[in-house]
Amino acid sequence: GLVSSAAGILGATVVSTEMDMMLPLLGRNTSRALEFAKGDGRRVGAVHACRLDWTTHEADIPKLPVPPPYDYIFATDVVYVEDYLKPFLDTINALLATSPKAHVYIASEIRDVHVHAKFLDRLASYNHLKCKAVPKKKLPKEFQQWKHAAIVVGKRVGKGAADEPDDD
Repeated sequence: GLVSSAAGILGATVVSTEMDMMLPLLGRNTSRALEFAKGDGRRVGAVHACRLDWTTHEADIPKLPVPPPYDYIFATDVVYVEDYLKPFLDTINALLATSPKAHVYIASEIRDVHVHAKFLDRLASYNHLKCKAVPKKKLPKEFQQWKHAAIVVGKRVGKGAADEPDDD
């Protein structure tokens, strides 16, 4: 919920998603962050904590409280179990189908180098997407030493599609 909270504090309307078991924690954390920011006199946006299970995304996406299209899709700490790679990528693909101009950013700790490599291979197999790993030297120094990866995903250029990821 950190990225969601930060975006909400900056004034965005955010749909922050999680699986059922973690949803109460997500809701508490994002609410507390926004309340804290309001206490400092800031005008903040809204963060809606809701269910999005990658294995049932077809049923969950239409129930999200803020309907697509979305401008940005952020996914953090999502690449860790091989069995969830395809459902996660299918969910990203479904969200992009409803939000063709969205920009996707994925940040994750590399817990298993083999799972991470399979994720990159599967991501590359979605040939309507163009992906670019952010070079380690462009990450903050504290993240360069750990096993972290940042990936920018864009739809390949076409009518209504997001710009391809930049080299920056």
